[in-house]
This record gives sequence, C-alpha cells and structure tokens, in this order.
Amino acid sequence: MEVDARRDRDVLRAERWRVLAPFRGDWEMLKHDPRPWARMLSGRGREVVLLRAEVLRAIRDFFRKRGFVEVDLPGLVRLPGMEPHIEPLRTSFHAGGREVECFLHTSPEYAMKKLLAAGFERIFFLGYAYRDDEPSPTHSPAFLMLEWYRAYSDYKELMRDCEELFCELFGRFKGGLRFRYLGEELDASPPWPRVELRETMQKFVGMDPTRADVEELREAASARGHKVDQSWTWEELFYLLLVEEVEPRLGRPRPTFVLDYPARLPSLARRKEEEPDLVERFELYFGGLELANAFSELNDPDEQRKRLMEEQAERKRLARTLYPLDEEFLEALSYGMPPSAGIALGVERLLMLLMDEDHIAEVQPFPVHFWPLT
Repeated sequence: MEVDARRDRDVLRAERWRVLAPFRGDWEMLKHDPRPWARMLSGRGREVVLLRAEVLRAIRDFFRKRGFVEVDLPGLVRLPGMEPHIEPLRTSFHAGGREVECFLHTSPEYAMKKLLAAGFERIFFLGYAYRDDEPSPTHSPAFLMLEWYRAYSDYKELMRDCEELFCELFGRFKGGLRFRYLGEELDASPPWPRVELRETMQKFVGMDPTRADVEELREAASARGHKVDQSWTWEELFYLLLVEEVEPRLGRPRPTFVLDYPARLPSLARRKEEEPDLVERFELYFGGLELANAFSELNDPDEQRKRLMEEQAERKRLARTLYPLDEEFLEALSYGMPPSAGIALGVERLLMLLMDEDHIAEVQPFPVHFWPLT
C-alpha cells in the first residue's frame, strides 16, 4: 500500500492511497493454511522468523563476550561422521568431467577439532546440520545446531556455560527463569541438578546399565512392553530403554545434567581416570527434551582410531554404508590437540521451550514436515 498523507498537528491524515500488489486470495482460508509460506502471512509465522533472529543474535553475543571465535564451516564434506546410528545425506558435484560424491555434514565436529589442533582455543559454530532422519516432533533432516569447544577444559566447564547461556536466554525471552511449558511449571534457576546415568537408569528402569548384560537389558525391555528379539545388541537395548523409559521423565521441573555414560557406547569422549568403564559425557534435559550432548574430548589418536574402527564394524553389522576413516582428522590429533571439551546443542528444541511449542516444525520457518511427501 502506498499512501500520501499530511500532518495535521498530532494527526497524520491520509489523502490518497494506492494498492501496489492486490491481494487475490481468500484471507479466511489462508489463516488456516498450514503451508509454511501461508503461515508467514499470519502473526505466528512472522513471530517465528523474528524470534529466531533475536535468539541467534543473543547466542552470538553471549559467546563473543566470552572470547569465543565464531567459525563458519562448509556444509559439504568429503567424508561423513562414523556414528553407527546416524546416516548422512548424500549429494555430488561435477569436477574435471566426473561426478564427485560428497555429503552434507551431520556435525561440524571433525572440522572444529582440526581447528583446536591448529591452536584455536575457544570456538563456536551456529548453523545447519543435516541427517537422514525421519521427520518427527523433535527431529528434522535439516536442523539448527550450536556447537562450541573449549581447549584446556573438561565437561564441567561446559555445564557452567549451559547454565549461563540458558539463564540469559530465558531471562530475556521468557521474562524470568520460572515459566510454563505446555502447561507445566518449569524452573531454570541454577545450579542445575547433576545426576549420574547409573542412578537415573536404576531409578526408572531398575538396573545399572554398566553392570547389566544384554540378556538383562532384553528382559527389562520386554517387561515394559517393548518388542525385541535376540538380534538386538546391548547398545540398541540400552538406547531403547533410555529413550522410551527414561528421557521423557528428565528435566522436570528443572534442567538436569545426566553424567558419565558407559565407555562401551560409541563416542569420542575421554574415559574417566578413576572409573575407566565410564566416559566424561553428559546430556542435558529440560521439559522432557534432550537439548545437548557434551564430552571431555578424546585426544589420543591411537585410541581414536581404535574407536572409529569399532564404529565401522558396528555399521557393517547393521548393514549400513561403510566410509573410509578421516585420516586428516586423525593426523590433526597426532599433531597434538589439547585437552578439550565440546558440546552440541539443538537450537530448535531450545526454541520449542521459548515458544511453548511441542513440535519442531512450529519453530522452523519452512519445515520439511509440511512438504508434500506422498
């Protein structure tokens, strides 16, 4: 709309106006249209875009004030991560008359550790990661990830980072550290509870997973109504019980750090010196959502190679695509990556808390969940 107007004391009086782009749709129908572009015409869609912009700006300000360098890393990588239960999205480009296969990164982890080995001490990444995941209320194939690393630190320092970051964001965007999420009263006041995974599993499943064998896990899963068979591995049964029986009960009403996972699980985490059957790892839960996964990072190149080969073997057992080891990553570790700690945080799950939403699609401007997939 173009308007010609004149001021009459404290009143602006319109004299002429002209419609620049006539609206030709049905406004009442568009108000209920779930398609992402249509939602932008309503208040909620615009609110998502504007709040995301403010939250991302606040996150960047938080880290810059603490001396972190934001690293802008390419989404295309030659080799994907090796995690057995994470599948990358494949793509390709043409060079020298041939098609070159590559992948969209599932995480910037390898690149950021190469930067640690090169001498960067405080770095963060805020951008998209991609995984061949089934869209769900908490998963999207393309999602916004915040990942940061501290050299000469361990996972305890990352817990303090999380408390400070969340308190700043909740204080600014929720008006305080106590607020309601999906009708439930939550309280983000620090310090947050820190509980061992063993204690948590004992409380909700009735067993210590570091002492349980595969048959005990299978019996526990079956007793809770899960259909499992003899082909399920210890790791698969562990995650079934964790995801289905434990995670939904965590982080209520306060954010909770769950600490020290079994070393037999694939990870890039450092073993605890006093308990080598555990690794220095935590996951952060709040409001029933898993928000972050953090390690004291493994920096021994020989142990790292051994674990990557174990992950390859597990991928082979699962009949998943095998990829070569990232020798450049291992070489960087051999040059001397300092003792470090790193964490990955799902920004859109945090946005779900900030916007009081129960589905990740409601906090994304153009979610894949609304694509015509059939």
